[in-house]
Amino acid sequence: AKQKLQEAQQRRATASPQYAQAVSMFTDVSSRNSGARSNDDLNAIITMAGNAGDLAELAMAPGVPAPAPAVAAAPSKPVVVTENVLADYKRQLRGALEHYFNGDFEEATRGFESLARQLPNNGWIFAFLGASQYSRYAFEADPAHRTAAIKSFQKVKRLRTFKGGLPERYFSKRIRKAFDETSG
Repeated sequence: AKQKLQEAQQRRATASPQYAQAVSMFTDVSSRNSGARSNDDLNAIITMAGNAGDLAELAMAPGVPAPAPAVAAAPSKPVVVTENVLADYKRQLRGALEHYFNGDFEEATRGFESLARQLPNNGWIFAFLGASQYSRYAFEADPAHRTAAIKSFQKVKRLRTFKGGLPERYFSKRIRKAFDETSG
């Protein structure tokens, strides 16, 4: 991100709104970095830094026209209906994921539990529910959270969502290990 900010400075793009936003995000990431307490915190910081770098790449110098946006075709009826049907779930899922990636595992657990009741065959929901529960266990040392996480991971395995284990991109090494050690 820092390198991309410097490249934007060399392009004389420091007056653009994207540059200002990228600098703000980079400053926030830098301050959060020293307070990270877990792999999840660090992963969130890395993601934010990547986003800041992406914004810095979009920054253009004054007088340089921005690339023309691609003209999108009108979405088909199935796409529109799917969006309407899933709109409530998307809001709930986004909220639960934001809590999870921000390290607020209690709120994330509540959000994923609600979604799990509504979408009982979605392995992704149960994977994040188990990860939230296991993270609570790691911080609070309450074995009830570990037991709940194991049950969620068992549900994921029964649904056969992740054949090669949980994705490294979204789940810490500790959570992936707990998942792998869970019997299906």
